[in-house]
Amino acid sequence: MLELNTTAEFDGNMARLKRFDRPCADELRDVMRDCLRFDGSVPDSYSPHELNNPGGLYNGCIEFHLRPDVLVLYSPVKPRRMVMMRRICTHEELRTGHFGRQWPEKPARS
Repeated sequence: MLELNTTAEFDGNMARLKRFDRPCADELRDVMRDCLRFDGSVPDSYSPHELNNPGGLYNGCIEFHLRPDVLVLYSPVKPRRMVMMRRICTHEELRTGHFGRQWPEKPARS
């Protein structure tokens, strides 16, 4: 079994996600307990992939999609047998590097 650690940013993001969508936060907790702790990966149904954008803030991290616009970032297993949970965000937040205290509202369509 692997050690699972979280950053302060991840903890704040988890609290924000709980306010936005409690079932989604519960699903993430299950994925962390049932998948990441055992082998450091998530099922393919979550579309996991490594981030590698030139100049990207989280290059080398693994991103997976909990919902279409709920992304979870974590550092892959290192020799210390530990997974570091880094961030929960939207595509826009990841793209811009601007992370808010509230979950971003989708723009209204006219």
